[in-house]
Amino acid sequence: ANAAGLNNTTWLTDLDLYNPGPNDLTATLAFLPGATDNTGVEGVDAVIPAGQTRTFSDVVGNFLGTGGTGAIRITAPETVVAASRTFNTSEDGTFGQFIPGMAMSQAINPGGEVRLNGLAGNDSFRTNLGFANASDSSATLSVDLIAADGSVIGHIDAALQPWGWLQLNKVFQTAGTDNVEAASATVRNVSADAKVFAYASVVDASTGDPTFVSETSTGTSGSDLWVAASAHADGVGQSVWRTDLWLSNTTESEVTATIDLLEKGQDNTVPASSDIAIPAGQNLLLGDVLDTAFQFNGTAALRIALDGEATVTSRTFNQAADGTFGQFIPGMAEGTSVSEGETAILIQLRNNEQFRTNVGFVNIGSEIVVIHAEYFSSDGALLNTKDYFIKPFSYFQDGGALPGDSDIEGAFAHLTTSTAGGRFLAYASVVDNGSDDPVFMPAQVLAE
Repeated sequence: ANAAGLNNTTWLTDLDLYNPGPNDLTATLAFLPGATDNTGVEGVDAVIPAGQTRTFSDVVGNFLGTGGTGAIRITAPETVVAASRTFNTSEDGTFGQFIPGMAMSQAINPGGEVRLNGLAGNDSFRTNLGFANASDSSATLSVDLIAADGSVIGHIDAALQPWGWLQLNKVFQTAGTDNVEAASATVRNVSADAKVFAYASVVDASTGDPTFVSETSTGTSGSDLWVAASAHADGVGQSVWRTDLWLSNTTESEVTATIDLLEKGQDNTVPASSDIAIPAGQNLLLGDVLDTAFQFNGTAALRIALDGEATVTSRTFNQAADGTFGQFIPGMAEGTSVSEGETAILIQLRNNEQFRTNVGFVNIGSEIVVIHAEYFSSDGALLNTKDYFIKPFSYFQDGGALPGDSDIEGAFAHLTTSTAGGRFLAYASVVDNGSDDPVFMPAQVLAE
């Protein structure tokens, strides 16, 4: 984005591209604005040196030379990792949301559907729904807006032109429902050929802070979900951190979720736990979950074991006097973890006057895992190396991974483990020092 928004907000996008390969590559970036056929849009080439990142501040205005809102298509001859932050500006800093680069394999195929959870439409929050057509043919979508009790409270039919983009703002209020929380949207691709992407952006009405919501993993009996970070604690400066947790059951039977508290720095082989019944077809919101479920003060990861099918999403936020600033943290399946022999990447790391970076890890195994982290500047120069010894089923967050006396932008990290059978989840949380607004960025495993 490079555009004005609601309530005097101004929206911009910063983009980072990382080239993990041994040779320089040229990526082509094309801006795909809304309400038009983008078949003939010309791209702009960007050279990404081997083993380096390139940061595009205000990519729409400064690099692509245009304005407005839309999607960005990135094409490259070899693997390129993309991460972006779309934010609005204020006198106190910025309020943003992390939007990952998404591969075609993540698009909704014709006949497929996704469910977006943790939505709201009331005096405190508004929800926008967005769609991007990833093909050269027209796309048609059918969207149901779903209340916490599972009832359909609104319906939207949406059409996208080739390579088109569309965002529908304040969808619950537009549907005539203005007091909704713990809601969902089911997006069905009823196109003949087109593949599409769908997302939600939940915006705090007071602060203008957005939270980007995407499809999350579905857990089942014997397949746990993991929330990599949660909080009921005071943070740096005046920040006060809380976590809301959403549980969504789309089946016709009640599902019990057993939530395990994985405390920071502890061996959590025998954790505190809380059983929550999710009624058939309904969504549950557990506000300030660490306090309400565990009466716990501090930070922790969460493991959610299920006796049926359900999804989990969360939002960890800074509770300010005039609203909230938060980050979307999905329930992650074990299949997204980093295993022995794999390398995971974190990009768009910052440490300077405006931003600070926290890096976090969750050991999802029953033995100590040793995680080796290498932190690099944007030009590939080594900044720091660290080894983290994470106890069984434990969580750890490092606020000092990047050197504190440097002006760092566009940094990245490589994460590995040599522990036999070791598996872990990793993330970065980049926080604006002025507003205390965070964005959560999960690590991505690099293809061999």
